[in-house]
Amino acid sequence: MNDQERTPSLNTVNDDEREDSLAQARAAAADVGAGEEPWERLIFSERDYAILLNEIENPKPPSAALRRSMRDYEALRKAYPDNNL
Repeated sequence: MNDQERTPSLNTVNDDEREDSLAQARAAAADVGAGEEPWERLIFSERDYAILLNEIENPKPPSAALRRSMRDYEALRKAYPDNNL
């Protein structure tokens, strides 16, 4: 079996499956950040790995709220240049 046969097609993954996979990844990441051993590995199914990789390689554009937050952050950095913001 070659890599293409083993990797699920992203075209077969709907938004609900993607959101479910990302929610599981977030929960796993939160567990690691909450005191789990730093060498613990996350093991994804091939489908979840394909979804995660696609989200990393093809991120959605920033939302209006994120752009607004970045403008606010940059304004704070200018207002307080000596702080470690």
